[in-house]
Amino acid sequence: MTVALGTDHSVHNDLARWPAFQIGESLVLHYWMTGDPDSLEAAAANADYIARSQAGLGSVEARSQARPLLTLLRMWQATGDEKYREAAARYVALESQAERVIDWRRGAYIQPTYENWRCISAGLDSMYAANIYEYYRLTGDVDAAQMVVAIADSVYAESMLPQAEAIGSFPFYPRYSRGSWYYTQMALLFHMAYDLTGDLRFLRAGRAAFARYLLCMDGSGNPSYQPFHNFGWLDPEFAGWQRRFARVHTEPFDITSQTPVPDPADYEP
Repeated sequence: MTVALGTDHSVHNDLARWPAFQIGESLVLHYWMTGDPDSLEAAAANADYIARSQAGLGSVEARSQARPLLTLLRMWQATGDEKYREAAARYVALESQAERVIDWRRGAYIQPTYENWRCISAGLDSMYAANIYEYYRLTGDVDAAQMVVAIADSVYAESMLPQAEAIGSFPFYPRYSRGSWYYTQMALLFHMAYDLTGDLRFLRAGRAAFARYLLCMDGSGNPSYQPFHNFGWLDPEFAGWQRRFARVHTEPFDITSQTPVPDPADYEP
């Protein structure tokens, strides 16, 4: 069974089959909060579908692996059934990732956003890394922790250049506007990377990313925050990370407005 965004949350056609739309993990959360057995049963059906079809496995698009991974992890937590842990492990296997999405010359996790231009996709890579962090915390797999830090290094090094002007910002799709959608996902990634390393540059960048989020505006100058229909990138757990490290000092940064929309004239055909 697929469990996807939409009016009917159990559908089997069009974008509902897209692995990035599989959100059975939310049913597990509902089960934990309410004890509703139907929620757990539906979540199990979604997790079994993911494990059977290997939805998104091997995709070069980070979010197509991220959602299935999290659903499998939550089902393992809820049931203790090892088949879900084993299925989740496939989504963090370094060997298979190296074959498809890791550019060793650059030392980066790469999502080929364009066929002719391979770049870091800050928001999507951050989502995947956050779920790898969950895998690390549940299993103790140090390789998974190292993958999280490698992704954070990639986003820091390539999504925010030049650093002085773009701390906490990102290109995403370089020709697109700097909307609010993925700043908080980056902030979550950097807080997790700081937790794993103690490297203050990550914590500073994470705070800067959230500061930029709060300043995002639409074309009319109105505040533009995370839309509810875009996968819910503003993770509630981010507030917990903020509170946890609230007393940690970092160097200040000066952010007074959102990053300007790129001028198409700056890009060659």
